Amino acid sequence: MRCRFRGGAGAVTPPRLCRHPSRAAQGWGTANYCVMLAQGYLELLGIIDPSLFSNNLDRFLEGRGQGLLGIVLGTEETTALAATLTARGLHPEGPLTLSRLLEAGAEPVEPIFSLLRLPPEELPAINGFFCQHLTPELLRQPGWEIHPNAVTGIASVTIAVDNPEAIAEAYETLLGRSAVVPTDDAWAVHLGDGSVLLFVTPEEAATLYSPLSGPPESPSIVAMALRSTNLEQTAAALTANGVAFDSSPARCCASRRSRRAVGCWSLLVREVLSGRCPEPRPRGFGPLGNPLLIRRNEGMID
Repeated sequence: MRCRFRGGAGAVTPPRLCRHPSRAAQGWGTANYCVMLAQGYLELLGIIDPSLFSNNLDRFLEGRGQGLLGIVLGTEETTALAATLTARGLHPEGPLTLSRLLEAGAEPVEPIFSLLRLPPEELPAINGFFCQHLTPELLRQPGWEIHPNAVTGIASVTIAVDNPEAIAEAYETLLGRSAVVPTDDAWAVHLGDGSVLLFVTPEEAATLYSPLSGPPESPSIVAMALRSTNLEQTAAALTANGVAFDSSPARCCASRRSRRAVGCWSLLVREVLSGRCPEPRPRGFGPLGNPLLIRRNEGMID
């Protein structure tokens, strides 16, 4: 593995997921840790065997260094989803089955997943796919979703693109018109679980996120916001793990339609990952790739 959470950042990290040794010829050369949240999860991905397929992770690390690689969208049934997407004129590939070994205890267990992919122009800018957990009980175990840092889920992910409105149109076809909302700063795509994809121009991304040294390349995932039930507890966990952060009030995503916004306090984390990061760093990114915000909503404000 080529990167890790710095000191855990106050998160509970389950055992590693890796390829099955008896299936090396068909396996991937990557392994990952999944930080399970009450809503969603974070996957820390690294290379353990460079001779095997890494799904271009090696190119990503060499070209940009560590940071946000892609976004996986959850689904309860990939077969039914494939039929729905096809009916909407899209072109899904799959479902495809993937399994991993969970290195837990003396007898590892094998979580199984069903994957569904779309062409990049039909699921644009996020380097993503759809995933159904066929054995969710193996990863969502008691204690793995409750974290000392009080983080409970993913609030939003911000993606820089040259033409946010054109990208939003693709997501209207995918998810329906009601899921896509223009805001003062971005086109917001609501995923149905409370999380939001925010598409902004590179120039707007540099304005919104001060750790960026300039407008990032397009397309690129530039920032992620996590939910916390208690920012004081979050701050204490970050401090205990030596993770630097700034605390400030923020006005988030005012809608052009309602002219209202969610008021929140934010912790801007300066350093989440530790490990290799090539020099020189690509244009528009700070030392470790992506800003991370942790927010507690305070309700609607005018």
